[in-house]
Amino acid sequence: MTISPGVCCVCQADEQAPRGVNSGPITQDMAEKPKHHDDLDRRRRLDQIQPLLTTARRELRLVQLDQALRRCEQILQAVPDSVEALEIKGDVHRARGEHDAARRSFTRAMELAPTNRRIQEKYALLSIDMDETQRLEARQKDAAADPEKFLKELQKPLWSCVLSCILPGIGQIYNEEYPKGAFLLGAFLLTFYAAYSSLWPALQEFMKTASFTSAFGALQRMGLWELMWAFFSLILSGALWAYSIVDAPVVTLRENRARIAELGLDDEGQRLKKEVLGE
Repeated sequence: MTISPGVCCVCQADEQAPRGVNSGPITQDMAEKPKHHDDLDRRRRLDQIQPLLTTARRELRLVQLDQALRRCEQILQAVPDSVEALEIKGDVHRARGEHDAARRSFTRAMELAPTNRRIQEKYALLSIDMDETQRLEARQKDAAADPEKFLKELQKPLWSCVLSCILPGIGQIYNEEYPKGAFLLGAFLLTFYAAYSSLWPALQEFMKTASFTSAFGALQRMGLWELMWAFFSLILSGALWAYSIVDAPVVTLRENRARIAELGLDDEGQRLKKEVLGE
């Protein structure tokens, strides 16, 4: 039997073609199947971590930081690119004062979700915290290097008391309590003026005659309500003055103790030298 050349060529082409390999739409479907499977697997894992995210948020609100951190690590093992878990982890590290770890978590979260404004705001607040920490560390080193100079720069309780004796509110302003000092000063001036203006006729009578009888007579000529208002204003102004005198040195001492505690500085500064400077 004779085989034509055309048929022979067709047979050779069929023999050279790889068996089991399809072309066209079949090959595209085969490439899409793994991708579709990966999407389904990711959705399944995202659904599984939702209860864990809810638990981690609750633990963060309850300040159970160790548990929340372990929960985030568990979530990130299953879904390494979980933005919510990275955000919570950053919050935990920030609450624990671990600024570098918090910055890494927030940075990774912003890389995955660059338009998330909440994470951007948290990162900005973290940067502020880190700057404040650096300034505090610088003050600690300065105080440790020269603790006597630091102690001399503290406010003096005696000065605040003396200034309050001169005029109520001035001692508070010396303590940098400006709203409180302004309120005490303004209230004292108003009440003192009200008492002074009401009692001025009786004072004039006393200065002219140097007699308590004539001054008492002038008070009797005043109306009952006017007299009561005058004495109420006088008592209130005195109470404000006394409060300012007592409050100013107490606040000065409290603020001084807070600054010393913040810097870890005792009266001699030896402990801070040992901790910060390694001496």
